[in-house]
Amino acid sequence: MKKQFLLNNNNGSPFEGWSSYKMQKKWVLHISPDLIYETVDVLNETAIIIGIPTKTIDIDESPANGLSKIKKKEEIFEVVADWGGRWAVFFQDLILSDVGALRGIFFDKSSAASQPALIAEPVLGEEIISKNYYFNWCLTPGTRFNNVKKLLVHQYLLMKDGFIEPVFKQALPAISYSDYEYIYELLSTRLENEISYLSKKFNIIVALSGGFDSRLIYSIAKKMNGYKVNTYTHVFPSMKNSDREVPSQINKNNRFIHPKKFDEEKLKLFDYYCGYHVKDMDRDFYSRGQWDGFSKNDVCLRGGILELAGISPAHLRGRIQTFVSPDIDFKSVLFSLNDFREFQIESLKEYFQFYYTNKIDVNYLKRFYLEQRVGGWLSYIESGLDLIDANSINIGNCSKTISLMLSIPSQMMEIKGFHLDYMYKNNREVLKIPLNRSTPRDKIKYFTKKSLKLFPNKYF
Repeated sequence: MKKQFLLNNNNGSPFEGWSSYKMQKKWVLHISPDLIYETVDVLNETAIIIGIPTKTIDIDESPANGLSKIKKKEEIFEVVADWGGRWAVFFQDLILSDVGALRGIFFDKSSAASQPALIAEPVLGEEIISKNYYFNWCLTPGTRFNNVKKLLVHQYLLMKDGFIEPVFKQALPAISYSDYEYIYELLSTRLENEISYLSKKFNIIVALSGGFDSRLIYSIAKKMNGYKVNTYTHVFPSMKNSDREVPSQINKNNRFIHPKKFDEEKLKLFDYYCGYHVKDMDRDFYSRGQWDGFSKNDVCLRGGILELAGISPAHLRGRIQTFVSPDIDFKSVLFSLNDFREFQIESLKEYFQFYYTNKIDVNYLKRFYLEQRVGGWLSYIESGLDLIDANSINIGNCSKTISLMLSIPSQMMEIKGFHLDYMYKNNREVLKIPLNRSTPRDKIKYFTKKSLKLFPNKYF
């Protein structure tokens, strides 16, 4: 079990070689030997930081050192609001997760873990998610494991006397700035700081495609780390031709990683690690050896959070409407778009109930993207990537950074203005290459695929 943890009331380690730490009177935290973690003295007690928190301000001070300076327990929420990365913190009776819930914390009444299979056996069949569905992941907070929930973005856990309880906490601080230029400067600084912080500890490798987000990360990394930036692109049969062509135009030394022979056992292992909750390209990359060759000293920078700085089809704009009444059943049916199965509908009902119980002043579609697309789909992918030696970090997964993204004026979001402005000011060369361009070959491939679905007995 690579890079995993389990909290329960059992003193015995679940696997050989795991470390165990007493938490409160009745709880024990078990940590696998290859999971990055750190203990720190806070208020004369031991806090445990799991994973890789990044700093977006004061990057010369470690997250652990900043945490050690708090004067009372409640200050921990303000400290971690400046952290990015993928992490969890255990302190006194608190269990906190990174803002996008990418670390992934699963829990029932008597335990919490980084993987649902550490808590319970699955109760649904393996093939519950289809690639043909618009949503190819299991909606949170429900899981396919009996009585096991996934921690939502706006929650933390309390270790009580004999049971664990989820608690609502406003995860995103309010940002009152309305001046775009000021927001631009603050947001740029936080993203630059985060990559600079990581550069001191890891070899930076940027996942590069033909789109906005990877080009923005590349531009930031190039500014902060000098001219040479290592990049890679996973090759797969259905990728856009522009995604094959553009990365080497941006970086002539880009590494194209081609698929090797399919390994069914590796595919099953990836599915096991993410609980069979998601079907996405990364599981195929892993099963075909495309994540081999990275080391534990590498950090792969990805852009799953940066969609929040713009407008994306993934935000479902035009497919759903903001809901104004607490009719949970009606909304579940309307939202499902005929894509969901019954267990997904039940999870969605629970999510809407949480939404109406805890009003949060965030754009509705952006909030759904953060809680379901990031905290669900992306988080499950990252759980599968615990299998690789390298570390995967989605830049911008910080409460205050996300709040700044959501403060960008809508007219600038429409054109991904922040991305364009940053590239124009810092790496203008990348703007000479078309963004998200579909070539004639891409269009032929798309319409051929559509035709095959409409006329399955025809040959093209």
